[in-house]
Amino acid sequence: VTVDARSVTVRANRKQIPEGWPQAPQLPELQQPIRIVLGGVGGMGVITIGALVGMAAHIEKKAVRVMDMGGMAQKGGTVYSYVQLATHDGDISATKVAEEMCDLLISADPVVAGHSATLSRLKPDGIAIVNQDGTPTAQFIRSRDWLTPVRTLLTRVKGQLSQGQLLTVPAAQLAVHLLGDAIYANQLLLGMAWQKGLIP
Repeated sequence: VTVDARSVTVRANRKQIPEGWPQAPQLPELQQPIRIVLGGVGGMGVITIGALVGMAAHIEKKAVRVMDMGGMAQKGGTVYSYVQLATHDGDISATKVAEEMCDLLISADPVVAGHSATLSRLKPDGIAIVNQDGTPTAQFIRSRDWLTPVRTLLTRVKGQLSQGQLLTVPAAQLAVHLLGDAIYANQLLLGMAWQKGLIP
């Protein structure tokens, strides 16, 4: 089998974005540390998003800790970036977000969001923003008809948030539609969290 690849330019469609959107949100006060877990698959820009938030906090002279967990996953495996924001450096006692200490989960992949390692970090009253567009896993190699069980994974996340909130969005589809490339899905999810007033 021969596959001839060619560069395909996808034109972004911004016609549906209303004039004057987005509005600037009401940002939260940083009275106590805010702990954010960014999750996704290698190659989706998870560590880039952690670096963006970390630099923004640094520019605003906030205390910040960013810890990236890439492991063996350069492409296709699980990646985490733990981001902690505070007013004073002494308010952040550890680099990694501990179990049941995550205020905000931003996950670019539902498989990562529904994993037990991710769920164990969530506070019961935390908030999760999850991309509902699944990424094919290794199971697809064994079974061509296998599909990511997105609904089941999102139900697991919602079950962990007994008092919190789960927000889902087809981020990859929206990124292609609005920006011409699915690589911007992570930035779109970060923008959603910021517009919801969840990031100070």
